[in-house]
Order: sequence, then structure tokens, then C-alpha cells
Amino acid sequence: MDNEIINRINFSLQKCGISKTEFGNRIDMTYNGVLKMLTGKTQDIKVSVILKIAKALNTSVDYLLGISDNVSPQEPEKDKEQLLREIADLRYIVELQKIIITQKG
Repeated sequence: MDNEIINRINFSLQKCGISKTEFGNRIDMTYNGVLKMLTGKTQDIKVSVILKIAKALNTSVDYLLGISDNVSPQEPEKDKEQLLREIADLRYIVELQKIIITQKG
């Protein structure tokens, strides 16, 4: 297994402050399996396990694989149309609140 992945998993483990036992529980892996993985004795990690690791360590798959250096998981970016719809919805709510306040006064 790639040393960069191992280093990034170890870094994230330290950052989260969870034990290897707890980490193993979160990713459905035995303590010995975790040790093998973290020492490079495991040849390949399944995609499903990498997904579990990212979730357990509150990081992204991109970070673990070395695609990104951003440790924090990112929300998918909203497209411009979605943002405009949300702004329109907020304006509508503000206008309704103004009407309600005016009617009460």
C-alpha cells in the first residue's frame, strides 16, 4: 500500500484523537487488521474501506488518496442557479415577514 495513504491515515488518526481500537470499530476492522494496514503490511485497501476510513476520520477520500491537501471534507459546491433560487426564497420570506408585521401594527 502507498506510504502517502498510510501517513495521511495516521495523521488524521492523531488529529481526531481516537485509538486504533476505536478506529477499527468505526471501520469494521479488527485491531490487528488496523495495525497491518497502518504498517503497510496490507497490500490493497478496498474502496468501501477507504470510504469508511474517510467518514471515521472526518476527512475526504481525496485527502486520503493524495488528490487534495485539504484535510477537511468539503461540501459539494452549489451551482449558480441553486444559489439564486435560495436567495429568491429568502427575499420572499423577508417580504412575507414585512406584510405580517404591517398587518399586526
